[in-house]
Amino acid sequence: MICSDMICNDYTSRIKREGVESDTTKSLRSSVASTITPTVEVESTTVEAGVACPLNIGRVSLFSSALSARYCEDIDLLSFLTTNEYRGIITEIRASTDPTHRRELKQKLPAITPAGVFHHRGSANILTYSGFICVDIDGKDNPNIKDWRATAHYIGSLSPCVLYAGVSAGGSGCFAIYRIATPNRYAEHLASIQSELSHRGIVTDKACKDLARLRFASYDPTPYINREPTPHTLLSGATSTDSNSAKEATSLPQHPQAAQVADQANNCENRASARPNTLPIERVERAVQTLVERGLNIAEAHYDWVRIGFALASTYGEQARPLFHAISAQSSKYKRNECDAQFTHCLRSKGINIGTLLDYLKRVGVRW
Repeated sequence: MICSDMICNDYTSRIKREGVESDTTKSLRSSVASTITPTVEVESTTVEAGVACPLNIGRVSLFSSALSARYCEDIDLLSFLTTNEYRGIITEIRASTDPTHRRELKQKLPAITPAGVFHHRGSANILTYSGFICVDIDGKDNPNIKDWRATAHYIGSLSPCVLYAGVSAGGSGCFAIYRIATPNRYAEHLASIQSELSHRGIVTDKACKDLARLRFASYDPTPYINREPTPHTLLSGATSTDSNSAKEATSLPQHPQAAQVADQANNCENRASARPNTLPIERVERAVQTLVERGLNIAEAHYDWVRIGFALASTYGEQARPLFHAISAQSSKYKRNECDAQFTHCLRSKGINIGTLLDYLKRVGVRW
């Protein structure tokens, strides 16, 4: 296998060698140089229009459309992700309510294979790995998520391995690009990342397991970007929530919503060793009763709501469903059917214990 370090070839040398540059790539490259999308950066810096992206992030295949079997050129991954050349057609896609028209418009968009360079579509046709992996999060799998831009920033805040996270072309979903340490173990990295997100109530698209899966061009005016992502590693016996998902507070994205959510996550996780893993449910019931009597809302944010559901379901199972309803009902967003569906989903996963809920209760002065 060819490792990711071998694929960062110089673009100019390639053009000189071949003596020709495709119209598609020329258009994309020129647009990148002049129309880079403003972004929110990890180190509190904002890339302004006109600043070219580095060419050493990773190379991927560019296909002129979803119907094209052979690639046009290999291009820089981050340049493709940050160009706003396709803003017009993407705006039209998001504004359309006709599924057929949306599909036809989307098929006109160029697409890349985030995993690397392929001479033809198909997993067996990979030439070089990019060192990156793409994870999709769709609206149909996550009906409770409404703010996709905030969700993209939240996903970025969870892991230092995320290079880019932004809203998908259709507008009802988002995607994240992770840097991985061992590209030839693509499936293992994907499973680990999907597990990490599942523990936080985010369902990922299973079709991402296709090594040659396409990623369409999109447009997000303020995507999450970390230009120096840490490689996601696979450690023997480690869980997906190990060092890959830990992030120092000083490197959080400067997006108010995402920073607040991630701050809460770090505060919860950093106190994990001091929290009980179990507690008699009667004590939790008394605490929740106090919460209700005082009219305190600790589940207004979707992220908090999901974590509380996982904490209850992982520790007490089905018998905690009424407690989840009682806590959720303190929010004006509460809908019984949605609450039921979310708790049922929480019952399928483990990883967050009752200590998470106790942290939320402690913040509002409720003891157990």
